[in-house]
Amino acid sequence: MKRVNTFLKAHDLNEIKSRGQIQLELLERLKMLVMIKSSTKPPIDAGTGVEKLPPKLEDLKPLLRLLSGESFFGEQGSIGYMVLKALTLLSRHEHNRKQFTEPDVARALSLLSNPVSKFRLEAALLVRNLCHDQEKVRMTVDLAGSRALLHLLRNPNEKPDSRAAAAAALQSITYRHTGRMSVLEFDGLAAALGLVHCKYTTLRTRAIGLLRNLTVDIRTATRVYEAGAVESLCSLLCSCHAEETGYAAGVIQNLSRHNKARILLLKGQAVSLLSRLALTSTHLPAQVAAVCALCNLLSPGLGTGFSGFKRRRLLKNVLSDALALGIIGSALLTTGKNEPSIIKGGWTALALPAFRRQIAVLEGHTESAVAAKVGASETKHRDANKASNAPLKESSGLKALGPLPPIVLGKKETNR
Repeated sequence: MKRVNTFLKAHDLNEIKSRGQIQLELLERLKMLVMIKSSTKPPIDAGTGVEKLPPKLEDLKPLLRLLSGESFFGEQGSIGYMVLKALTLLSRHEHNRKQFTEPDVARALSLLSNPVSKFRLEAALLVRNLCHDQEKVRMTVDLAGSRALLHLLRNPNEKPDSRAAAAAALQSITYRHTGRMSVLEFDGLAAALGLVHCKYTTLRTRAIGLLRNLTVDIRTATRVYEAGAVESLCSLLCSCHAEETGYAAGVIQNLSRHNKARILLLKGQAVSLLSRLALTSTHLPAQVAAVCALCNLLSPGLGTGFSGFKRRRLLKNVLSDALALGIIGSALLTTGKNEPSIIKGGWTALALPAFRRQIAVLEGHTESAVAAKVGASETKHRDANKASNAPLKESSGLKALGPLPPIVLGKKETNR
């Protein structure tokens, strides 16, 4: 980085644009910077293996000055591409992200519509990294960045890598409430749901991750299960991609907080699939999401009073054991290269049936409670229908109303 900055400080922008030899020398220095940063991970404290050491402060102003040069981002813009690549790598560090001003964020967002595909990809990756900071999320929302990213995500002619990068950027934005509201305003929910069955794994995974963040909002979760997405989400729990199953379990965890969605999930295979995921996944976030989803699904139907308290305590103990066994299994089921171990089948055969037997007892209580609740609801609905079907006076002019149409997810006309 020091060599690049020294070179840029010695030559002004106009000189770099006009002299080919200077451009070649700058390009070589940028390539070297990208190569070094690509192979370097954030420093880790050797004592704990977790705590990060204080990072070395790097001056990004010379590179950000190049970001504003329009001529570097044409079809032959090798320098512009390397500048974007370097900034994307450098923006992984918090102290570097703080150096980006609002005009810099605006410039990165403007490159999302660049005619060259590689610039759109790197710009989306840069925005993704920047939006790990709350202040950058605010800037992105104020600059209509959500709309630009959704336009890139929705474009079927765009390369899958660029669309996946746009989904990843939207995922970063939607960790914040203001970001979620902005994405929902431009109908980002429909875009995410439309990619649940996408054939490109990375794009599909990022879309489900976006869906997980959006369903934190109760109204969004309602639209998801009313759109009939529960069965599709349950099927994703069987995916062979660990990150995808984790995001799917996270969506189900959010949906299972709501009574209607919980009934739909219990009628399906959600409990069985989540149980398997909690015990046999080698991805800790997926195991945690599965255990939390099971808690949300089973706990409300375990009754009240002392008997309900005992069942809930049993559920807590069973899920704690499942998470502990899952973590142990994760260590046993993977080799040093993070590949499945040959003992995987044996571990599943030993641990899963015993866990399922304990869960089945609690699930039986929950299903009984759900059936009783559904029965009471249907009785109340029938009584209401009888009252509404009573003969009306001709002078009243009232007509019987049919059932309300289901919610249909689609694009808003105002956001096209």
